[in-house]
Amino acid sequence: MIKVGLIGCGFMGSMHAACYTALAALDVKVVAVADVRPEFAQKLADEGTAIFETGMDLIANADVDVVDICLPTHLHTAHAVAAMKA
Repeated sequence: MIKVGLIGCGFMGSMHAACYTALAALDVKVVAVADVRPEFAQKLADEGTAIFETGMDLIANADVDVVDICLPTHLHTAHAVAAMKA
């Protein structure tokens, strides 16, 4: 299984989550989500999905193969660098 960590659960995160759902037959699954707005993270989380308060928490602690950054553009660099280092 390819385990995805989705950072940012707003409009773009929701769109990406729908794409991963469409890839379920290829054994792709969102296993962790993060958003500073807990209600947004909860909305995208399936049963068993880990929920993190911040993207940096997800990067540091989630067992994922892929990090999908769906944050405002100005926040991408810090999260991308942290994900690559992890």
